[in-house]
Amino acid sequence: WYQRRVRENMNILSLCFFVCLLFWETSAQIPIPSPPSGHKNGSASAPVILEVYVDLMCPDSAKIYPTMEQVYNYYGYDNLYFNLHLFPLPYHRNAYLTAQAALAAETINSTAFWQFVNLMFNTQSKFNEKNTQFMTEVEIKKNIATLAQENLGLDYETIYYGMEDSDLDWSLRVDWKVGCSRGTAGTPWFFVNGAFVLASSTWTLDDWKFILDPLYPKYAKVLDTPPTCPNGTDLCQYLPGLYQCCTSGEYCIPNVGCRC
Repeated sequence: WYQRRVRENMNILSLCFFVCLLFWETSAQIPIPSPPSGHKNGSASAPVILEVYVDLMCPDSAKIYPTMEQVYNYYGYDNLYFNLHLFPLPYHRNAYLTAQAALAAETINSTAFWQFVNLMFNTQSKFNEKNTQFMTEVEIKKNIATLAQENLGLDYETIYYGMEDSDLDWSLRVDWKVGCSRGTAGTPWFFVNGAFVLASSTWTLDDWKFILDPLYPKYAKVLDTPPTCPNGTDLCQYLPGLYQCCTSGEYCIPNVGCRC
């Protein structure tokens, strides 16, 4: 009797576990973005896709953005597909508002979006915690819309009411959830051809060339002054300034290091 009761309890527990797992699977689903998430520049048939997640109120995002422009201009429209993702971090005040304002600018045209992104990075301090701590949300929205109108000639009402638009809010939420599902945990956050790259906001164009050049047949890989590896091992520079010594049977894999 006791063993039969134990089996029954185990069956009930197994069923409960299965139901909970099924519930978790369904509740964890995220909406599929339409169109695909991000804001693109370049040819969709380019051999290399560079993606960067940024927060318009993040100082490191502002620091790396000019370098991203240099990278795009260096490789060109046909060679690099650049995809910028807005990823407002919850601990940066006004990050969500400015991101949604950028989407509002994009409803005017794509050029307005890129101009607005540049404007926010260049005037980021105006909307940080310190300078807006005593302002209401309405006042902040008015300042954002006024800044866009005075500096870019964008329609004030389009920007202001865009920050209250439920469709733009939903689009931003979906893109944010997609970013989380890819493991994005901060900004800036980088992917090259879908693979995460542990890049730094201090990287220069030359650092990015080290990563991207090997992906193009016409570019040569150039090493910095390398360290000396022990006999029987081969030098592997897998990221700018980062080296490993590969033993016999290991391959030097860019962005990874020595692996079998």
